[in-house]
Amino acid sequence: ALAAPRPPGPPTLLCETRDVRLAGNALFHVADGRPQVLFETYRPQERHVVPGPGPGFLHVDETIAEAGLIFLLNSAGSFNYGHWLIDDLPRLHALALLRKRHPRVPITVALVSYFPHIDAARRRSIQLLLRDRVSIRFLDRDKTYHFARLHHATPCSLPSTGKSPHALRYLAGQMRARTRLPRGLFALRTLTGQGRRLFVDRHPGRGRGLANRDAVLGLVRGLGFEAFDPELTSVRQQVVRFSAAEIVVGIAGAGMTNTVFCRPGTPVIHLVPEGWEDRFYGEIATACGQDYAAVFGPRIPSDAPEYLRDFAIDPEPLREALAAAGLR
Repeated sequence: ALAAPRPPGPPTLLCETRDVRLAGNALFHVADGRPQVLFETYRPQERHVVPGPGPGFLHVDETIAEAGLIFLLNSAGSFNYGHWLIDDLPRLHALALLRKRHPRVPITVALVSYFPHIDAARRRSIQLLLRDRVSIRFLDRDKTYHFARLHHATPCSLPSTGKSPHALRYLAGQMRARTRLPRGLFALRTLTGQGRRLFVDRHPGRGRGLANRDAVLGLVRGLGFEAFDPELTSVRQQVVRFSAAEIVVGIAGAGMTNTVFCRPGTPVIHLVPEGWEDRFYGEIATACGQDYAAVFGPRIPSDAPEYLRDFAIDPEPLREALAAAGLR
């Protein structure tokens, strides 16, 4: 199914909107005393995490009056680093057009704030992509904001499924260009063959951990894999490591979205709990021209939410997937 031809996705548009408000992570106008929500910021598949304007939508907590232009970068998944990386960050490509239309006018990128560690990672990824050439402002997600004039870009992906090859190619190309020196230094290390086979680990406190982690690590380390937890490294280092990888095996989660930086043709093997049939990761591989495979394992009963329960992977199916990728 992942190899089937895809219909072209909708183009991503740079929009300028006047007299617009932001509440519940959705943009809206007020007409005849009622909120008129912009569809692209309030898509039906995402309304379980995008509340939109509430009963008090007429109340405005703050009118944004920054000097220059405001570019809002938001989506339903901005609170999750994986969705931020794939669905949000590529849309900063719109700033090139905005600068062309308004040369020498300062631009502020506005983001809805979530959690300190996620906000910090988002800030660092913007600074790496754009070389610190914009101001960044975080907005309180519980407030209603009014903008006399606002710029924003429409989505570059369909909810949880279709990904734009053009958007991901831009992201990977720009981030590789911004990390040329550290990637060159790392390449010297990989001349010995070390560090090019990545096992993407996941911190146990994050949930969805491997119950038989030691057995799985023993298998992959025997084939020259190195355990790597993206959450414990910088955005820059994540780009460096995934760009250099010749094969990636990892626990399905935000860390595995860094495979967007892998070269076309790279084998990518996801370890996934049974019953979690999310096409998100397969679509990334398809858009990037990578070889995708998934190995499923049973969840371990617990009181945790189902999607965060630990699971186990039988080493034999994993060994078969590795053999299919050329490793024995």
